[in-house]
Amino acid sequence: MNDSPQHDPNSPDDARAAAAFRAAMTDLRTPGDLDPDAARRRAGARRTARLALGGLVLVLIVAAGAVVLPNLFGTGRGIEPAGQPTIAQVPEKLPGDPAPSGWRTEQYRELVFQVPADWGYAYEPGPAWCAGSDGKTPRPEHRKPYVALGQPDVLPAIACQKMPDALITEHVAAIQPADKRADGRFELGNGFWEVTKTVGAVKLRAVSKDAELAQRIADTAREAGDDAPCRPEHPIAKNLEARPQQASDVRTYGVVDRIAVCQYDNGEGRTGLRAAAELTGDDAQRLIDGIAKAPANDSAACDPPPHPEGGLDIAAVLRVQSSTGLHEIVLRQQGCPSGGDTVLGGFDDGTTVHATTKATCSAVFVPPVSIQAGSGSVFDRCVPGR
Repeated sequence: MNDSPQHDPNSPDDARAAAAFRAAMTDLRTPGDLDPDAARRRAGARRTARLALGGLVLVLIVAAGAVVLPNLFGTGRGIEPAGQPTIAQVPEKLPGDPAPSGWRTEQYRELVFQVPADWGYAYEPGPAWCAGSDGKTPRPEHRKPYVALGQPDVLPAIACQKMPDALITEHVAAIQPADKRADGRFELGNGFWEVTKTVGAVKLRAVSKDAELAQRIADTAREAGDDAPCRPEHPIAKNLEARPQQASDVRTYGVVDRIAVCQYDNGEGRTGLRAAAELTGDDAQRLIDGIAKAPANDSAACDPPPHPEGGLDIAAVLRVQSSTGLHEIVLRQQGCPSGGDTVLGGFDDGTTVHATTKATCSAVFVPPVSIQAGSGSVFDRCVPGR
C-alpha cells in the first residue's frame, strides 16, 4: 500500500507552480526546443530580482521617511532622483589628466583641449573692449596668456570701434556658437597668428605670435569622452531640481582624495558645461567633511518663490573620488527675488540637501569655476573673499 500523499493538480500551490513554470518558459523566447533547466534558472533569476527590487524599495522608503526633501523653488512637485541612482553603474575613479608635463586640460561644453599649465583665465575684450581701455595698452587681465571659456554673464551695453591690433594678446578662446569661418591658420596684426578648430558647436581659437604653439593647442581639441573629468551635459543644466544620478549619503564616503568640480550654465538660452576644476588632498577632504556636518536645508523658502525659468545662480556637480568609490553631489544655489539673506538649495547627495556655508560654498570656486552675477545672498555666501 502506498502511503505517499496524493498529487492534486488542482491544488493552489501546484497551480501557482505550473503558472510560474509556463511564464518562465514563455519569457525565454528560445527558438526550437525549450530547455526545462534553462527555464528553471530563468525563473529563479526572476525571483531573485523581485527580492532585490523589494529591498531597494524598502531602502528608499526608509530614506524618504528619515529626510523630507523639499521642493526648492516652491512650485510643482518635489525634487526626485533621476532614474534609479542606487543601482547605476559608475566607475571607481576619476580619469587622470592626459596632458603632457607642463600642460593642463580644459573643458567647455563638449570640447576638451590642452594649454600650457601657467596660462591664467580671463574673458576676451569683446565688442565692449573700449570700456576702461586707453586703446594702446592691454588691460591687466590680458597682459599674460589666458584661457577664455565662453563669455561673461554680464556684457556692457557699449558698441566700440574695431579693436586696435596693439591690444591683441596671447590667449585661447572656446566660443559657442561657433562662427561660420572655415577652420585654419590666419595671420592677424601686430605679429600674431590665429589657428581655429571646430568641435561640435564650439570653436577653439588659439592666438599667439608663435604660430606653431597656436597650432599645437588647436590640434589638441577633441570631443569629450570617458577620459574627461566632467560630462558635457548633466540634467541640472536643464532641470533646476535634478538630483544626483548616484545617490549615496555623504557621511559614508570615507577618505576623499579628489573632486572634479563641474559648473554648468543653466536656464533659457545657455546650457551645458561651463568650466571644470579640481580639488585634491586636504582641500577635497575638508569640503566633504563640511558638507557632511551641515544640516538639511529643508526650511528655506521665498515669498514669492523664484521663477522656475529664471535659472540658478549656481549649478555645479561634484564628482567625488573616495575610498568607497566615485560619488556625485549636485550643488544648486538660488536667492529670493525679493532679496534678503535666504539661500535656497545646497549640496545634494541624493538623500539630503545639505545647507551651504561660507566655507563649503566658496571652496568650490577654484578657477575657472566662478560666479560673476547672482543674488546678493548667494554672492556673499559663495564668492571667495567676500
